[in-house]
Amino acid sequence: MKSEKVICVAGKNLIAVEGLKYCLNNHSDKNICFLPHSLDDGIDNWQPSFKKFGLKNNIKEVTLEEIYKLENLIFFSLEYADLISTQRFNSNELFNIHFSLLPKYKGMYTSAHPLLNGEKESGVTIHKIDDGIDTGDIICQIKFGIDLTDTAESLYKKYLHYSIKLFKENADNLINKNYISHPQNSSNSSYYSKKSIIYNDLIIDFKKTAFEIHNQFRAFTFRNYQLPKYENWNIIESIITKQKSNLKAGMKVSEDTSSFTIATIDYDLKLIKDYYPLLWQSSRKNDLGNLNLSLKNISNVDLKNKQGWNAIIIACYNGSFETTVKLIEEGANPNSCNFKGTSALMYSFDFYTRSKNLEIFKFLLECNADRYLKDYKNKSLLDYIKERGFNELEIYF
Repeated sequence: MKSEKVICVAGKNLIAVEGLKYCLNNHSDKNICFLPHSLDDGIDNWQPSFKKFGLKNNIKEVTLEEIYKLENLIFFSLEYADLISTQRFNSNELFNIHFSLLPKYKGMYTSAHPLLNGEKESGVTIHKIDDGIDTGDIICQIKFGIDLTDTAESLYKKYLHYSIKLFKENADNLINKNYISHPQNSSNSSYYSKKSIIYNDLIIDFKKTAFEIHNQFRAFTFRNYQLPKYENWNIIESIITKQKSNLKAGMKVSEDTSSFTIATIDYDLKLIKDYYPLLWQSSRKNDLGNLNLSLKNISNVDLKNKQGWNAIIIACYNGSFETTVKLIEEGANPNSCNFKGTSALMYSFDFYTRSKNLEIFKFLLECNADRYLKDYKNKSLLDYIKERGFNELEIYF
């Protein structure tokens, strides 16, 4: 290594990527290594892969066992979720960014509990790592507002934004040991364990006020993980109305194509139905009736599901020609790619290999789909055409 001091960035997602990028750009004279989460497979999903970024930039990947031994170590935990033993480190320059305004909301689910409790603000904190759970001395914080429309997903994105800002503003001082820390206050301190929310058995308590029920719905709204339900519908938004409730709390007041209205202890609450599952299903089945219904009740035709597939990718893979045409008319991106970089055009080629039907393939080219896009393996459509022996398609290049 180039010098004795070693900076290790450990973590996952955008915060870890941006933290490592900052260290590379501003501390290239120091030894820098990275420690990805054990479940990071090196492939981007709805968040960028920290492992992929580190390896792509030729940064040394390390294990906990390796960095435990280092004496002149600066350790940054940026959403690092694996267990560490502070007792085994030979350095005490161990820092963590926690998604809350410590001492409040130590522990788990900081994107949910502040919403459940109706908080109007939250924040991010850099603190020293000690043997407790988010109990280390506080170094610095940023506070931000929580809006009544914020969900667990949008609050998480705020945490990412402000944590990156906080890290960039303070990393130099932390690396140079130019900081002051202070113990956490025992008053206003709170902690939530992993058992505080049972996500595989979410239950909405409807015997509450509209504000309290609204807080439950938005606290559990995070599409890539889960959405709350009402009468077998996923609910993507709740809206407190000005209409006082006349029915028993929890009873359905009305229902239309786009929403339910339910009674609460005080004001009626509108629950907006999630039409994306129907959009994706109708794209697979080439069901124009349900496709048109879905399109009237969504805001983003290119929204991806958990697997990284959106409507046009699903339609192309399944040979749903009429659906593909309609989606393009509605503004779908003909160059849509999944998390691995597989494009809609590549999926239309895959359909051709199974059906010998070139209709969608030709249509996408007419819509100026980029035939030269490359996926995570750095392979293009032409590479796959040659690899699989479909030489008749080379005339399109």
